[in-house]
Amino acid sequence: MVMPESQIYSFPPKSTLFREGEETNEMYIIISGNVRIIKAAGGGKNLILAELGPGAMIGEMSLISGRPRSATAQAISEVKVKVITKNIFQKSAAGVPAWAMCIAKVLIERLRQTNIVLRKNANIDVFQNVKTKEIEFTQKFTINYNESENPNIAFLKGYFFSHDIKDIDIFINKILRKKIRKISLDFSEVIDIDAPAIEFLIDCAKRLKRSNIKFTMHNVQLIHTKLSTNTTLKDVISTLSPPRKNIPANTYLIKQGDLSDTMFIIKSGRFKITRLIDNREISFAEIGAGDVIGEMTLIAGGKRSASVKAIKPSIVYVITHTDILNNKFNIPNWFLKIIQQLITRIRDSDAILDKIVKREGTAIDYIGIEIDYMPDKSMSGIFKLKGELIPRNRLFFKNQIIRLIESGFYNIILDFSNINVMDMSYIALLNEISAKLVSKKGKLHFINTNTRISAMIKEGITFTEGKVVHDGSVNLDTPVSTNENFDTLTGLYSRDYFTTLLEEEIERSKRYKSVLSVLSIGIDPLSEENSVKPSNSFMQKEIAELIKTRFRKVDRAARTGDKLFQIILPGTNRQNAKHVAEEFCKIVNENKFTFNSAIVHLTCSCGIAIFSKKDNAESLLSRSREALFKAKKQGDNKIIALLAE
Repeated sequence: MVMPESQIYSFPPKSTLFREGEETNEMYIIISGNVRIIKAAGGGKNLILAELGPGAMIGEMSLISGRPRSATAQAISEVKVKVITKNIFQKSAAGVPAWAMCIAKVLIERLRQTNIVLRKNANIDVFQNVKTKEIEFTQKFTINYNESENPNIAFLKGYFFSHDIKDIDIFINKILRKKIRKISLDFSEVIDIDAPAIEFLIDCAKRLKRSNIKFTMHNVQLIHTKLSTNTTLKDVISTLSPPRKNIPANTYLIKQGDLSDTMFIIKSGRFKITRLIDNREISFAEIGAGDVIGEMTLIAGGKRSASVKAIKPSIVYVITHTDILNNKFNIPNWFLKIIQQLITRIRDSDAILDKIVKREGTAIDYIGIEIDYMPDKSMSGIFKLKGELIPRNRLFFKNQIIRLIESGFYNIILDFSNINVMDMSYIALLNEISAKLVSKKGKLHFINTNTRISAMIKEGITFTEGKVVHDGSVNLDTPVSTNENFDTLTGLYSRDYFTTLLEEEIERSKRYKSVLSVLSIGIDPLSEENSVKPSNSFMQKEIAELIKTRFRKVDRAARTGDKLFQIILPGTNRQNAKHVAEEFCKIVNENKFTFNSAIVHLTCSCGIAIFSKKDNAESLLSRSREALFKAKKQGDNKIIALLAE
């Protein structure tokens, strides 16, 4: 079914948004409700890949690539979505920039080719179960403005209707009183707009022009069909483009073996790709306008695998890894999320493919799961493992287990009969899997473990509810971890190991010139008369569980003090770190914690340290704690970020 362009649309429970194999290519952003993603598994059976909620995007790969649907999307509850068609990529100021589209297209093709190889060689699919809510669309209209960080731009969010005109008018007049000569409005998260609000924007643009105030509107893609017919608004809609570089004919753009964090999008001209093999330069391909050079910079970094030389005078856009992470060129938030998710999926797939490539021509050695027993009604069973539980196999292991859980297996028994080796890094993963099963009222069990693995499981796995049976005899309900890499009480990293991880991230940031932040979180009970005072251990456990579920997989968290938590945020600049802190503080404040049958409220303050070239792990952690101390002095729920002096 073809949907109306860029409109809000509702689906009743159990209805189908699109089916696997269909050639429709609209994309949907979920505003409310939940959607189940299903893939045919053969034999008339279906495999549940994911359940997605507000803020998630579905169908984006078909929209960008034009290929048939790879799965079916079904509404679990009543679902409201924003429908986006290909016209959102039109070549105008109102559309997603063409250069950003080139990045997404090349990433999708790389992911598709990688998964073809994986299915052929290892008989598996790599599915990305996206649960994050990096963009949370809401019906309520809000204006986000930070004068200290960017006095010229305000970020609008929600439905912009006639009853919101007064709020935005008051805000603009308030800015004008500060003698600011430039005002920009960002519409990345504006879901819809009505006619009176459009008329207001037209009048506002004319009024500000008469006053010699520069007025611009950014990222109107979600509502551009309602704005693009007006000449006045067309003149103020603006996008930012990356810097361009002129490449003369017969000049190398990049050379094989060079280290670089830069990628290029060809605007015009033509290039030849060559590789040096046995001191001979072998030509592999020619590429032209719209092609991307060096996209692996975004995925894995490292040395250039080939040389690229201009055949004729050419022009390229120049973009660094940091530019994408910091969204320097103002890509709409929802589209940046697509790019980030594609990068994550490619990294996950490549981690598995790397092993296959290195063993070309030999039997493939990978972790597998063999189902020995599967009762039809209980959806539980014994799953026999084979291979080695080592770091390079960890992602493969996780993907297989997650697929079982998403298919409805909530009571999982792992049989270690054929496993003699398990790396310590699997402890955190098993904790994560168990927490997921507990949330679905299930359990994780272990049988037939050898002495060493038994000790690792007993020492390293911590659970706050549910029972985990080890060889049918050991109850692991109570945290008993003595592993020096993990905190006994919370299951987060220990202070010493956390410092080691931070030192590694600092070296990585220096090598790839990427941003890095450290977040310190201080927790206290909310002071209320006659309120119950929770114990420190209770608060530490509760906050640790929130941290485990609310932060990214690449973030690293530790309990480093009595009520102090510190988190490494790779690839996160000051603005994004503050946003992360604000969201976490909001979650803590809105949460109701039960202690001794009473409801208690916790509050948190946050300090942020931004990495500089002069920093080491000790100075970065110290500055983060200093920022937290200053935030606490200002009261509850305060956030302070400190740069290096």
